Amino acid sequence: MKKTTKQLNILRITFCLLALMCAGLNYANAQFYTDDDNDGYGRLPVAASGPTNADDCDDNDASIHPGGTEIANNLDDDCDGLVDEGLMTVNAGSDANGLFGYTAGQDISRTASVSNGFPPYTYSWTMDRALICNFFNSAGDELFYGGTCTDNICPGSGSPSNAPVCNAGTINCRLLANAQVCVTVTDVQGSTASDCFVIFAEDARCHQGSNTKINVCHSTGSQSNPWVQICISENALPAHLSHNSGDYVGTCDARQAANSVVAVNGFSITPNPSSGQFTIRYNSGVNAVVKINVTNLVGQSVYTETISDYAGHMDKQMDFGFLKSGVYMLSLTDGSNLVNQKIVIE
Repeated sequence: MKKTTKQLNILRITFCLLALMCAGLNYANAQFYTDDDNDGYGRLPVAASGPTNADDCDDNDASIHPGGTEIANNLDDDCDGLVDEGLMTVNAGSDANGLFGYTAGQDISRTASVSNGFPPYTYSWTMDRALICNFFNSAGDELFYGGTCTDNICPGSGSPSNAPVCNAGTINCRLLANAQVCVTVTDVQGSTASDCFVIFAEDARCHQGSNTKINVCHSTGSQSNPWVQICISENALPAHLSHNSGDYVGTCDARQAANSVVAVNGFSITPNPSSGQFTIRYNSGVNAVVKINVTNLVGQSVYTETISDYAGHMDKQMDFGFLKSGVYMLSLTDGSNLVNQKIVIE
């Protein structure tokens, strides 16, 4: 039967009244909570109006509520049951040079420094490669130890297949070649933080007869032949260096020469670290072939450039943004001059 307009209007009014009644009943039955800090989140039950949730963990501070921003204040700013989570940082220490076989320069030790975390902590130190073992002879075993470790024991021959892992606050290393060492720290709440440092290492043993002898790069003072590799007893080293202050322990390669020849002819690289954009400044006094070479941690060349018949002041913009983040060595040769500097790409 077809309803009249009057009947339809009556039905509409009836539905509206029912909806209002249901809403009133729901409102009457709702549980309200205090919101003393007016942040929209409730805390304690009240009979009057207010938020219908009890999610606020601190009703006296409007900045503390679910979804709030966690800051280092020893409070649970986002009401998730954790304090200052995600704010922990760790410092693994600065890069280091290691000279395997040279007693005074072969051992590197770093202790993780933790900030804004909650002890007790657990630590995991890792290296980006496996240990090198039995290098030249049985004395050529790298060391990586601290606490409980895996894959850090050298076999009777060959080397382990997996990178070592150690669990302690302090790591100790004695390396034959470059490596990146990282630590990951986990606090009692489960928050984690990581940091890394690089060890620039080489085998300082000269392997000419007794292993008590080490390589020394001797500064001759000659423009045509500025560096000469010699092999001397470690016991004789202090007396040798006292008369040859320009010498250093290690081989006369580009990386170690950087320890002695850094500021030749106004050489500089800025800014450093950078995202990949650097400015090289250098003064060349003669017409010569200038070569620029960049190598990674394992000595592989990742960039080369040759400038013929260059003389005068260099102010060269370089873009290494195509390289992965990490530490590299930039070398510049100008005739008999060799200058080097580590660059860091972030």
